[in-house]
Amino acid sequence: MILSIVSMEGLLYEGEAKEVYAPGEGGELGIYDNHTPIIATLKPGEVRYVENDQMNSTYISGGILEVKNNAVVVFSDTAVRSSDLDEKKILEAKKDAERALGDHLSNEEVASTEAAIAQAIAQLRLIEKYRKG
Repeated sequence: MILSIVSMEGLLYEGEAKEVYAPGEGGELGIYDNHTPIIATLKPGEVRYVENDQMNSTYISGGILEVKNNAVVVFSDTAVRSSDLDEKKILEAKKDAERALGDHLSNEEVASTEAAIAQAIAQLRLIEKYRKG
């Protein structure tokens, strides 16, 4: 099947994948050849896919997954290859967001800040996962 991972910045990946795993809102989704068509919401986390018998990993900030006609498309505001995640920058962004929660924020700003913290935590978990190898 063909997998496409698309972010606001453009196409991050497109290619043949034997298996795709994505962080669905209700749990991990496993997608294989000739999968039934679906549309699902995704939470921040890791999209894994097997290409040429090798597991690959991409962080997404959440989004939507669509499966149809033996093709999988992941739409996400942010998508970064796991190997490209910068732990120092992520930790700084998390600390900034946590400090901002101490300010007088509107409900919308609190929700946005909490989402930024959740994304940073998901990224840090992914870094730790691959560090342990």
